[in-house]
Amino acid sequence: MQKLTSIPEGVCSFPNLTQLDLRLNSLNSLPGWIGACKNLEQINLFGNDLNTVPSSFSKLKNLKVLLLGNNDFTFLPSELLFLPLLKTLYLDQNKLTLTETDVEILASLSSLEELDLNLNSGIKVLPSNYNKLKNLTHLKRLNIKKTSLKGEDADKLQAVLPNTRIDY
Repeated sequence: MQKLTSIPEGVCSFPNLTQLDLRLNSLNSLPGWIGACKNLEQINLFGNDLNTVPSSFSKLKNLKVLLLGNNDFTFLPSELLFLPLLKTLYLDQNKLTLTETDVEILASLSSLEELDLNLNSGIKVLPSNYNKLKNLTHLKRLNIKKTSLKGEDADKLQAVLPNTRIDY
């Protein structure tokens, strides 16, 4: 089976398109016009070669589920700041280190219910501003398995997120 290296133009011309499944392809970038897919609620980009998203991604205001696992992200895209309805964010199997800026971005996602950071061995310590994650009052599950965080880090996160199940 041949893998996609680009997304066919015209995908956004389907007005009822709410889900886009592009997992397990060879995408190393997303086209700028992706922001025109305004009705998208779910995008699965698992298993590509992405390390960023275009600025137009911030126009996907209806996005609720974003699956970016198994890519090449080293930091969180700032475009996530503009996704107010995002409930599920998978960033597992990337190259994240979890910077203070990453925490700021995550803390802004007030609707977030599920966050998966599993298999990001570059996450070694909690940034000093980790307590800002207390803004994630709807977060039900945080997966930090197979990161380099220690048990005391999980305890600190649990103190800030008392109603969240933390998988460590």
